[in-house]
Amino acid sequence: MDNKNFAIILVVIIAFFGCCFFSRGFFIFLSPASSDSMKNETFDNVVISVPSNVNFAKK
Repeated sequence: MDNKNFAIILVVIIAFFGCCFFSRGFFIFLSPASSDSMKNETFDNVVISVPSNVNFAKK
């Protein structure tokens, strides 16, 4: 195998693993840590799931 083919295969493998790690990290950082960190709040008879560390005040 000559060096050009080896370089192409290596780049494809690195790109594949890079995309896998990036997509996994994307979902980890943008999704809530767990469902336990959420609570239900009612706004005008509509129940919404919100983070448990957020406090709401009606005006």
